[in-house]
Amino acid sequence: MGGWATRALLVILLIAGAAAMTCAIITSQSRPAVGIEGEILFEASRIREGRPLYIDPIAGIHEYGEPPTRYYVLYPPLWSWLVSLLPESAALLGSRIIATLLWLGLICAIVFSARQSSRWVMGLGGLFIAGTYVLILYGSSGRPDSAALCLAGIGLLLSVKAGRSGFLAGVLFALAAWLKPHVIGLGAGAFLATLLIDRRAAGFTVLGALAVSTPIAFILQKASGGVWISHLVMSTAQPLVLSIWLDNLYSRLPFFAAFISFAAWCGFHERSSINARIALSALAASVFWTLLLLAKTGSASNYWMEPCVAALIVFSQSAPSRLSPIVATVATVQALWVGIATVRSSLDDIENTPKQSAILAKARQICGIGQQDVVLADEPGFEFSLNNRVIATPYQFTHLVTSGMFPVEIWQNDLIRPDVRCLVVHTDILERPLSAVDIQTDLFPPRIREVLSQRFVLAAQDGGMHVYKLRNGTQSDSPKN
Repeated sequence: MGGWATRALLVILLIAGAAAMTCAIITSQSRPAVGIEGEILFEASRIREGRPLYIDPIAGIHEYGEPPTRYYVLYPPLWSWLVSLLPESAALLGSRIIATLLWLGLICAIVFSARQSSRWVMGLGGLFIAGTYVLILYGSSGRPDSAALCLAGIGLLLSVKAGRSGFLAGVLFALAAWLKPHVIGLGAGAFLATLLIDRRAAGFTVLGALAVSTPIAFILQKASGGVWISHLVMSTAQPLVLSIWLDNLYSRLPFFAAFISFAAWCGFHERSSINARIALSALAASVFWTLLLLAKTGSASNYWMEPCVAALIVFSQSAPSRLSPIVATVATVQALWVGIATVRSSLDDIENTPKQSAILAKARQICGIGQQDVVLADEPGFEFSLNNRVIATPYQFTHLVTSGMFPVEIWQNDLIRPDVRCLVVHTDILERPLSAVDIQTDLFPPRIREVLSQRFVLAAQDGGMHVYKLRNGTQSDSPKN
C-alpha cells in the first residue's frame, strides 16, 4: 500500500507542479502588476529617474500633474532599488523571472543539501512546495518575498550545517528582513537555538546583522529625512483582527498542516542532533510568527512560504529514506487536496489573465478619454501601467482613513478633479451597497465608494475586471477647498 501511495503521491505532485509552472511561465509577461508589484515598480521608476522617493503624502507631489500623487514607501526600498537597475520596459518581467529563479533555486538547494539516502523524500517535499499554487503565485511575483526567503534560507542552511549561526548567517538574516520585514522567523529561530548552544557564535550573529543593518539604516535615515520608519509603519501596520485570524486558519491551514506537522515530527525524532535542533527551532519560530501574522488585515498565503522553507530544511536533516504506508497515504491525501486547488486556480489564471490585460489596454478607449486624462484604479499596478505613475495606494489609505490617520477629504477631493475620467477595479465593490464592508479585502472605504459611485458608471467588465466611465451629465468638478 505504501508503494502505491508513494507512486500516486509522485504523480499528483508532478501534475500539480506542471500546472503551477505552466501558469507562472504563460502569465509572467501578460499578468497585470497587482498589489505590491505595482508599488515596487513605481518606487523603482522614481529611483531610476533620480526623483525623491520619500514624500509627504498629505501634501502630495504635483510633478506628474493633477491629481497629485500620494503614497507611503512600502518597505525599506532595497528591492525597489534592485528593480530600478533593470530597464523600465523589462522591470516587471525581469523582476518576476529573478524572483522565480530565486524561489525555485532555494528549493533545489535545500533538496540537494540533504543526505543521499533521503533525497527521494526530499524531492517529494520540494515538489510539493514548488507545485502549490498559493506559494508559486508569490514566489514568481516581482515582489521581494523570494529574494528575502532565499537569503534567509541560505542563512539557515549555513547555520544548520555548522550547528550554529554565525557572522555570515547574521548578515543574510538581516538582509532578508530589510528586503521583506516580516521574514524574520528563520533568523530568530536559528539565533535562539544558537544562543543556547554557543553564546559566542550568537554574538557573532548579532555582529553580522549589525554590520549590514547599521549602514542601511544610516542611508535610509539620511535619504528619507528621517521619515522611513513612519512610512514603513503607516504602510504595513494594519490591525490584528480575530475574525481574520480564524478565517485564515480555516482557509489556509489545511493546505500546509500535514506537511509542516510531518516535518516537525521528523525533526523532533532527530532532536539529539544539534543540526536538527537548529532547523527545528527555525521551524517553530517561523510557524509561530506566521500564525500571529495571520490575524493581520491583508495577510495572505505568502506568509506560509517561510514555514514551508523551514519545514523543508528540517527534512534535510531528518527525512527518512522512504515513507511508511500510513505517512504516504496521508501525504497523498494532502497533495490531492492541494493539487486540485492548484490545477483549478492555474487554469483560471491562464484563462483570465489575457482578458484582464486586454481590458486594461482598452480602458481609455472604453471610457472615451485621451492620453492626458487620468485613470484611477484600486491597484497601484493598474494605475502605473495606465498613467505611468501611481495616484494613490488604496489598500494602505483605506486602513489609514478607517483609523483616522489620513484625512478622507483629501482623497475625496482628488477623485473629482477635472483630469480624472475613468476608473478600473478588479472586484465588484462598487456594485455592492455601501453597508456591505469587508475589512479584509475592500480597497475603498465607504465614503470613497460613495464618491466613486456618484461619479462613475459601469462601462465594461471581463476576467473579473470592471471599467467605469463618467456618468452622463457628470462634469469635471473642481476640488473642494
